[in-house]
Amino acid sequence: MPDLTDENGFVRQEGPEPVDPSTGKVKKKKKMSWSDIWAIATLLGLYFLQGVPMGICAAMPMIFQDANMTDADQGKFSFASWPFSLKILWAPIVDAVFSAAVGQRKSWVIPSQFVIAVLLFASSLYIDDLLDEGIGGGIQINVITGIFFVLFFFCATQDVAVDGWALTMLSEENVGYGSICNSIGQTLGNYVAYLIHAYHLASLPGAMRFWAFLFLITTILVLLFTHERPVKSTTVRSIRDAYKGMGTILKLKHVRSLLVIMLLVKSPFVVVEGLSSLRLQGAGMPKANIANIGLITAPVSLLLPAFINPGKNVLSLFKRSFLPRLLIGMTFPLVVYYAPSNWVEPFPYVGGLRFVVSFCHIRVTICHCSVVVFRFITVLSLS
Repeated sequence: MPDLTDENGFVRQEGPEPVDPSTGKVKKKKKMSWSDIWAIATLLGLYFLQGVPMGICAAMPMIFQDANMTDADQGKFSFASWPFSLKILWAPIVDAVFSAAVGQRKSWVIPSQFVIAVLLFASSLYIDDLLDEGIGGGIQINVITGIFFVLFFFCATQDVAVDGWALTMLSEENVGYGSICNSIGQTLGNYVAYLIHAYHLASLPGAMRFWAFLFLITTILVLLFTHERPVKSTTVRSIRDAYKGMGTILKLKHVRSLLVIMLLVKSPFVVVEGLSSLRLQGAGMPKANIANIGLITAPVSLLLPAFINPGKNVLSLFKRSFLPRLLIGMTFPLVVYYAPSNWVEPFPYVGGLRFVVSFCHIRVTICHCSVVVFRFITVLSLS
């Protein structure tokens, strides 16, 4: 196990820029190869698909709010996203069990996406009945939560496989683009799936069937036209060895500290970022206006990751983005509290500008934190 700490006990950042021994000068970065360009396009597509169930899930609370569902029941639905927090429990299995003929990562990406496609299509046949308040005494929140929990389980499994695939799909000098692909792809998929519902571009069952076919087609394309690097026999581990290796890593002092930080770092923002839109809708803001805010702030979320270059000081950049996010989170409840109680069309200029600016600030800090954390984990993975 390599030592990941420096002489001060902190996790080492990336090493210095490579130097040409013959000239003593820093080597210039090579032009990105076509294989890396293809890899980036593939990763963007796979991460885009991950964002789709997230976008559908993000639209569901707006439906629940229209039905005057209690906060307790809406909180119950939030359990659907837990698999993304618990994926570490089965990640070693994803890493250790695979078919050499198919590929280490494709062995999990292909079946996961196929199951998601089947679930989306099957759910589209019954989702209207489950959301009908007149059937079975109300919205079937437990069944809906269970459906999305299973969807998120397979999305999280696909995420584990794709994150690992990104480390080998991209060349060593461009592996950092994996974090950018993750942020842009997931965000774009999330926004597109969410806005389709918010703008009533398709019914929920129709949209779910569309996404099911897109998952199926993409899965076939990945199966036929993507190739993995052969896995070295020395890197193949049994499930027991994979969990044992994870246990060894978790025993490291700094890894335990990192786990505590990752568990607590989002706690100051959960309520503000999770309930603000619902509170605005409850105050009378039309869903179309909420969607307008999301559409206006979308470019911030999509373009910002491309301009974030953590470089060597990954943790320093995280600290610089965390404090502004915390301060904005403390002031944003005031913005929601003083929201007008009687919104009228078209989108109110002064009030709308206030919300757009506030949401843009939040998206900037969220993007900063997300990209930097993913990049930091990538640095540790390659250490």
